[in-house]
Amino acid sequence: MDDDNIKEPEVFEDMLLEYSGHVIDPNKLSNYDRASMAYFTDSKMVRQPRLHITISLDITKAHRDFLDRAEPEDTFTAYLTWGLLATIQKHPRLSWRQIDGVWYAFDNLPLFLPVTSGLKGDRLVSVLLKDITGADWDSFSSRYNSAIQEAREEALRAWSDPFANKLHWSVYHVIGNLPALQFTGLILHESGFETTRPMFYFGHRHQVQDDLFVPFAVQFHHATFDPVLLTDFLADFQKQVG
Repeated sequence: MDDDNIKEPEVFEDMLLEYSGHVIDPNKLSNYDRASMAYFTDSKMVRQPRLHITISLDITKAHRDFLDRAEPEDTFTAYLTWGLLATIQKHPRLSWRQIDGVWYAFDNLPLFLPVTSGLKGDRLVSVLLKDITGADWDSFSSRYNSAIQEAREEALRAWSDPFANKLHWSVYHVIGNLPALQFTGLILHESGFETTRPMFYFGHRHQVQDDLFVPFAVQFHHATFDPVLLTDFLADFQKQVG
């Protein structure tokens, strides 16, 4: 990734320290992982290394579990977001980032949330949650609610802060929600600069007879993740929230 901030060693080292980042030892990786990480980041070999997959996710059991433990101020969107973040932390490949040709693993990445403001002009606001690795449901919900309320009240300019530092922006976890769209496929945008981080989006929740479903879109870099791993990831997500 070409970014002026990386050329400033103090800035880069501070980010590694803040987000608990460290260089990945290739000798500790499988032959498949080493080959995949090299092949899918070689632009001469693969023009489009990202995969976009959308599924209809059964969240019936998750919703029942949420109702059993929810306080009046809690939201089901927050619960799904918490469960997804907790599952990401169980799959460390989703926290691997390639920066200037070097692979790093991060143990404490922030979560970026694009959130609707309810305004016609500044219709999206930015929410960034830091130091939430391993947070239990109660603490996550409290911080989530406070951050969203503060962002909406201040009507922050949605896209000024997140993109100001491309180095930090390139490593954030991103989980979005489009509650009004019952999409069957969603192709997420790609940054103008290289980043190997994944992105996740939920859509409009809807009933199918007695069951509750939500569209779930994921974009991931094939260097670090694949559909086989996604199958395991989704199973772990269901265990986490249900």
